[in-house]
Amino acid sequence: MSMKKTLKKYRSEAKRRLTVKGSEKGRLVSLYYKTMKTKPINEKMVLFEAYQASRMSCNPLAIFEYMKKDPEFADFTFVWVLSEKDNFYANEYKKDKKFIVVPPHSKKFVKYLAVAKYIVNNKTFPYYFVKREGQVHISTWHGIPLKTLGKQQLGSMGQYRNVARNYVHTDYLVMPDKFTADIMLECTDLQSRYQGQIIDAGYPRVDF
Repeated sequence: MSMKKTLKKYRSEAKRRLTVKGSEKGRLVSLYYKTMKTKPINEKMVLFEAYQASRMSCNPLAIFEYMKKDPEFADFTFVWVLSEKDNFYANEYKKDKKFIVVPPHSKKFVKYLAVAKYIVNNKTFPYYFVKREGQVHISTWHGIPLKTLGKQQLGSMGQYRNVARNYVHTDYLVMPDKFTADIMLECTDLQSRYQGQIIDAGYPRVDF
């Protein structure tokens, strides 16, 4: 199945399952899909999330700080998904008009997730996330897989499916080495199906 057909299938399934009338979650999902249909992609916007929005850290932070120092991205807007209200790194940039913090699973979050040209994460986006055509999804993960992951875990099938689904939507997998890349694709059953580009050149947080 081609990437375009796969994304169409997941989009249809997610919309059918998640748009629940009268629920806050359903309203957010509806807003997310509506924004994707009606708003253009912002070519100079990057959205970052690390560890399910619990903090600014790891590889996404390294990429963000590198971009902030590069004149090439001086007119870019950087959005961080962050549940922590008093974050050390966020406080450093709070006076910057090109720096935006949004709480996870909020109206602002789904709107920016729908329009940001580049989206960067070291884990996974929510199960209602569908990469829009024209967006660039960069997944960096966050460690070396010396533990059970994906289908090897004892968690729910939903957890496994969301990791696999996020990877289907990924354009670039930034990995520390081929060992990690092989295991991440094997534990999500994507060894022969992954259509993005694998960059096994080291973690940005280490290079930084």
